[in-house]
Amino acid sequence: MRIEQLARQLPDAVFATPSRQGKIALRLWSIVALADTPEVPILRNQVLRVQRVYSLTSEYLHSRRAGLVPPPMELMTWQEDVAALETAVQHLITPPS
Repeated sequence: MRIEQLARQLPDAVFATPSRQGKIALRLWSIVALADTPEVPILRNQVLRVQRVYSLTSEYLHSRRAGLVPPPMELMTWQEDVAALETAVQHLITPPS
Protein backbone atom coordinates (compact mmCIF):
# COMPACT_ATOMS: atom_id res chain seq x y z
CA MET A 1 0.00 0.00 0.00
CA ARG A 2 1.28 3.45 -0.88
CA ILE A 3 0.68 4.87 2.59
CA GLU A 4 2.81 2.19 4.22
CA GLN A 5 5.55 2.71 1.64
CA LEU A 6 5.39 6.42 2.35
CA ALA A 7 5.81 5.81 6.08
CA ARG A 8 8.80 3.53 5.40
CA GLN A 9 10.60 6.33 3.54
CA LEU A 10 10.97 8.33 6.73
CA PRO A 11 14.30 7.97 8.54
CA ASP A 12 14.31 5.15 11.11
CA ALA A 13 16.63 7.23 13.28
CA VAL A 14 13.69 9.21 14.67
CA PHE A 15 11.79 6.09 15.79
CA ALA A 16 12.29 3.55 18.54
CA THR A 17 11.05 0.75 16.29
CA PRO A 18 11.94 -0.04 12.66
CA SER A 19 9.35 0.85 10.02
CA ARG A 20 8.47 -2.78 9.38
CA GLN A 21 6.85 -2.93 12.83
CA GLY A 22 3.92 -0.70 11.98
CA LYS A 23 2.93 2.47 13.80
CA ILE A 24 1.85 4.07 10.54
CA ALA A 25 -0.03 6.91 12.27
CA LEU A 26 3.02 7.83 14.35
CA ARG A 27 5.25 7.75 11.30
CA LEU A 28 2.86 9.96 9.36
CA TRP A 29 2.82 12.51 12.18
CA SER A 30 6.61 12.54 12.12
CA ILE A 31 6.34 14.18 8.71
CA VAL A 32 5.00 17.26 10.45
CA ALA A 33 7.62 17.01 13.19
CA LEU A 34 10.46 16.77 10.66
CA ALA A 35 9.25 19.76 8.70
CA ASP A 36 10.85 23.07 9.45
CA THR A 37 8.95 25.10 6.93
CA PRO A 38 6.06 27.52 6.77
CA GLU A 39 4.04 24.67 5.24
CA VAL A 40 3.60 22.87 8.59
CA PRO A 41 -0.16 23.66 8.77
CA ILE A 42 -0.59 22.32 5.22
CA LEU A 43 1.39 19.17 6.08
CA ARG A 44 -0.69 18.68 9.22
CA ASN A 45 -3.89 18.76 7.14
CA GLN A 46 -2.39 16.39 4.57
CA VAL A 47 -1.42 13.94 7.31
CA LEU A 48 -4.92 14.10 8.79
CA ARG A 49 -6.46 13.34 5.39
CA VAL A 50 -4.06 10.46 4.69
CA GLN A 51 -4.66 8.98 8.14
CA ARG A 52 -8.36 9.02 7.35
CA VAL A 53 -7.67 7.31 4.01
CA TYR A 54 -5.58 4.67 5.80
CA SER A 55 -8.36 4.03 8.30
CA LEU A 56 -11.11 3.87 5.69
CA THR A 57 -9.06 1.58 3.43
CA SER A 58 -8.68 -0.78 6.33
CA GLU A 59 -12.43 -0.73 6.90
CA TYR A 60 -13.07 -1.65 3.27
CA LEU A 61 -10.37 -4.32 3.22
CA HIS A 62 -11.66 -5.97 6.39
CA SER A 63 -15.34 -5.66 5.38
CA ARG A 64 -16.27 -3.30 8.18
CA ARG A 65 -17.73 -0.82 5.70
CA ALA A 66 -20.70 -1.34 3.41
CA GLY A 67 -19.89 -1.96 -0.22
CA LEU A 68 -17.07 -3.77 -1.90
CA VAL A 69 -15.21 -0.67 -3.04
CA PRO A 70 -15.48 3.01 -2.30
CA PRO A 71 -17.24 5.23 -4.86
CA PRO A 72 -14.98 6.46 -7.71
CA MET A 73 -15.01 10.09 -6.51
CA GLU A 74 -13.91 9.02 -3.03
CA LEU A 75 -11.12 6.89 -4.50
CA MET A 76 -9.92 9.80 -6.63
CA THR A 77 -9.81 12.06 -3.58
CA TRP A 78 -7.86 9.44 -1.64
CA GLN A 79 -5.33 9.11 -4.45
CA GLU A 80 -4.89 12.88 -4.62
CA ASP A 81 -4.38 13.12 -0.85
CA VAL A 82 -1.77 10.36 -0.82
CA ALA A 83 0.03 11.80 -3.88
CA ALA A 84 0.21 15.25 -2.24
CA LEU A 85 1.75 13.80 0.92
CA GLU A 86 4.17 11.66 -1.11
CA THR A 87 5.39 14.81 -2.86
CA ALA A 88 5.78 16.62 0.46
CA VAL A 89 7.80 13.76 1.93
CA GLN A 90 10.09 13.68 -1.09
CA HIS A 91 10.81 17.38 -0.51
CA LEU A 92 11.56 16.70 3.16
CA ILE A 93 13.88 13.71 2.72
CA THR A 94 15.66 14.81 -0.44
CA PRO A 95 18.57 17.07 0.39
CA PRO A 96 18.54 20.44 -1.37
CA SER A 97 20.84 20.64 -4.40
